[in-house]
Amino acid sequence: VIPFTTMGRILLRCVERTGCEHFGLLVGQNSGVSVLGAVGYLVQSAPDLRTALRELSAYLHVHDGGAVVTLSEDKPMATLGYAILSDGVEGAEQLLDVALAIGFNMLRGLCGPGWQLTGLHFAHARPQNPAPFRKFFGVTPEFDAEQSVLVFEARWLDHALPGADPQLHALMAQRAAELEGATLADLVGLLRRTLKPLVTSADCSLERVA
Repeated sequence: VIPFTTMGRILLRCVERTGCEHFGLLVGQNSGVSVLGAVGYLVQSAPDLRTALRELSAYLHVHDGGAVVTLSEDKPMATLGYAILSDGVEGAEQLLDVALAIGFNMLRGLCGPGWQLTGLHFAHARPQNPAPFRKFFGVTPEFDAEQSVLVFEARWLDHALPGADPQLHALMAQRAAELEGATLADLVGLLRRTLKPLVTSADCSLERVA
């Protein structure tokens, strides 16, 4: 397992060596839900997209301990976001690019060719050449945003997944819970994962965190 901060440094060195500022985007666009291991199988076997994304949000930390996934629904739109837990992570911009590209591939793979992105926001500075982002995602991205999110029509959350498999889903849910059990002793990490999505929601309180 590669530590989250090490991955950020690796990506940044790749940018420096190649002179390609969208290196993270290239990595992400060649990846999909399969890179998430057991969590990926859990997502793919879910009955519908809403369940899949909620479980991704709940269990991402067993695969990726440095960030959280957020799902927000404000009809007619929904957003799937990715936020790094710690400030000052080296290569954070590249990590965000990787994550949103993987998220895009995942949504397109789960929903089929009819699914489309309607908006795209990155919580980092605008690159010198944003054209590769427009070409891959099919929309004009907004940079220097408050959050890094993919925006799509909320109606897709009810979309039945072609790979739905109740038996496999139950098995993967059990496996994800087992993996999660090994991380619950980290109280600080657990609080970070809880607080990060809550502080951007309307329902943030000490009671909710408790």
